Parts: sequence; C-alpha cells; structure tokens
Amino acid sequence: MVGMKVQGCNDKFFGEALCRNQVAFTLTIMYLMDLILCFLDTFLWWIIWNGTFSITRSFYLGLSIWTPCREIHIQLPKRIYPKLLATSELGIEYKPKVCNLLAA
Repeated sequence: MVGMKVQGCNDKFFGEALCRNQVAFTLTIMYLMDLILCFLDTFLWWIIWNGTFSITRSFYLGLSIWTPCREIHIQLPKRIYPKLLATSELGIEYKPKVCNLLAA
C-alpha cells in the first residue's frame, strides 16, 4: 500500500492533497486501531481472569464474593502473622507488640 499512487483525484475542498496522503492516512488509522483494539482485548482478558481468580480465592477463604476488598486487606496481616512471624525463635515479649501493631 505504501507504494500506491492515487491518480485523477481532484476534490473541491482539499484538492489533490487528500489523494496524495490517502495511503498514509489509511495506514495510520489502521495502525492506531490495531493498537487500541489490542489494548482493549488485553484489558478485557485481565478483567475476566482477575474476576475468576478473585471469586475462586473468596470461595477458598470461605468468604462471600460480596465481601469488600477493604475487609480482606484488613484481615491480611492477621493471616500473615501466624504463618510467617509466629516461630519458636520469636520471643514472647515481641508477640504482643506485633499483635497490637497488626490490630491497628
């Protein structure tokens, strides 16, 4: 398409400029639409998979899928503490501080 020459074109308002730049204009529009549709398609799939994993995780945690994300993130430190921080090396004096910090 790049090597194409439009001949015999004479528009009332644009003259021959419209015909000379028609190929470049068309290719530019096609390229931009390709980028826009690729972004929208990727974003759509991200939304679909994010929703699927979110609902699956909610069922796995025993939560309602209507539980607000704020509540899930508030409870997250309380879930992290017993799994990561509660070790036998952690002294008894640090546990209340960590629990109070996480509860805030």
